[in-house]
Amino acid sequence: MYYIAVFDGNKDSSQSTNLLLNTILHELTFEYSIDTYCYEEELIQVIRENPAFYDIVFVDVPPDNTAPISLCRDLNALHMTARIVLISSVADYVFDGYDIGALNYLIKPIDRSKLKRLLYADYQSNCLSRKILVPVGAGHIQLSPDYIVFLEVINKTVRVRYEKDEEFLKSTLSSIKEYFEPFYFLQCHRSYLINPKFIKQIMRTSLIMTNGDTVPISKYRYKELINRFHDYLQPPRSRSSDSQSKNP
Repeated sequence: MYYIAVFDGNKDSSQSTNLLLNTILHELTFEYSIDTYCYEEELIQVIRENPAFYDIVFVDVPPDNTAPISLCRDLNALHMTARIVLISSVADYVFDGYDIGALNYLIKPIDRSKLKRLLYADYQSNCLSRKILVPVGAGHIQLSPDYIVFLEVINKTVRVRYEKDEEFLKSTLSSIKEYFEPFYFLQCHRSYLINPKFIKQIMRTSLIMTNGDTVPISKYRYKELINRFHDYLQPPRSRSSDSQSKNP
């Protein structure tokens, strides 16, 4: 599933963008979902609760109104993982786009072929490629780590918990743990491996995930979990800068 958000304070304009997106995505035969926001706080609240909720966010920037640019900075400050695409009828905010790390800058009227190429490339790079094959019984199964909230081992079965669904694999946590390490999954308990993108609250003995589930924290893993979660939240650029400052 390809999760898309459109922010546009103008209802008529947002409907036009949505229509174009729906038409193109239907042609590409992607499974997708589009949510539209007219008020900044509504989108901020969704991202605050789950920074990984969307794959891509389109933000419309009207002439002489930099509020949407500030919105993008607020979303980045919440560690939103979605790519940002700016849309505007003027080219005045191109450098702001660079500043916020926007994936692209589209000038109205939106070039249909350019948008189609953008969507196809983004989907291929960030949705299809981020899949792994993990051993299950005598074979393997394909999983998408970005959408997994946590893994829980129950006897010789691994429960794969998504935001609104789950599946069960005949495997053990120790046999599949290494496949999730590149995606920064954290072990908070001997029976759990969690995706830090979906952490909503950390308490002394448990975690509350964005889907409402509660996951236990082992007292022996609490300190390590906190340290690794801080590392996860630190922007990659900052980690690089710290490394350089320590090794002049």
